[in-house]
Amino acid sequence: MSRSRQRPRSPDRRWAMMFRSIWSKSLRDYRVAILAWGLGLALFAAIDFAESTPTTLAVVGSLAQLFRFLGDPYQIQTPEGFITWRIMELFVPLAISFWPILAGARLVRGEEERGTMDVLLATPQSRMHLLLSKIGALVIALLVIALLFALGIVAGEARLGAHVDGVRALLAGLNLSLLAFFFSCLALLISQFTTSRAVSAGWVSGLLLLSVLLDSTGRLLNGSWVQYLSPFYYYNLNRPLIPSFPDQPLAAVLLASLAVLFAGASLLLFARRDIGGLAFSWLGKSANGNHQAMRSLS
Repeated sequence: MSRSRQRPRSPDRRWAMMFRSIWSKSLRDYRVAILAWGLGLALFAAIDFAESTPTTLAVVGSLAQLFRFLGDPYQIQTPEGFITWRIMELFVPLAISFWPILAGARLVRGEEERGTMDVLLATPQSRMHLLLSKIGALVIALLVIALLFALGIVAGEARLGAHVDGVRALLAGLNLSLLAFFFSCLALLISQFTTSRAVSAGWVSGLLLLSVLLDSTGRLLNGSWVQYLSPFYYYNLNRPLIPSFPDQPLAAVLLASLAVLFAGASLLLFARRDIGGLAFSWLGKSANGNHQAMRSLS
């Protein structure tokens, strides 16, 4: 009997399999960070809800104005307001942003430093397709972290005996992940202008701390214009856990738009530059080529 020949895979199927392989490999690389950050923050939120006793709320409510640099107290006599002020205005968004910064800085620079970028690009795929699949894996990782954090909030509310609102808990987690994604895309963009992922991560980490300082300064100075320069200001315009808070969805749209803009610019720059090179280095090569051509004609 003759063996049946397998039909050749169509180009669309090959592209889909290639995307899934890079995407799944990147997502597997994030599994430890997803579990560590997601479960760690979920446990942290659940413990803080357990500490939201009436006595604690009364004591903290009387002292909150002395610590306005940590956050703007709103409905702090409620468990949701207490949790928002204590961990979700500064500590958790600051902590959760460091890993995405490192991840964004090494999306392409990490492969280039390890010498594996040439291997990945040896397959029949474009640079933009490669980077898009890596960005997609990072987005999914941040969404899973947001979901785990939301589950921690729900568990804390249930243990406290408070009203459980899973939708608001999920929105709070997504708001955190959006800020983290913003900084990861900024790190990706900066990495196009540096030859080291460490340099890119260092610059964006510095900008992260500067953003915290600007937001805190603007809060202490009663609405100083400097806070408008901080992504943390726009992040804190939405506090989904507090039902009575006047949320500003356009602030989230602004952060998302800037993140997409940074990612899009990174895609274009990565598609044009040399592997291991800097963005806009082709301009220097073009100028040198024109200069050599003019000299040969003279």
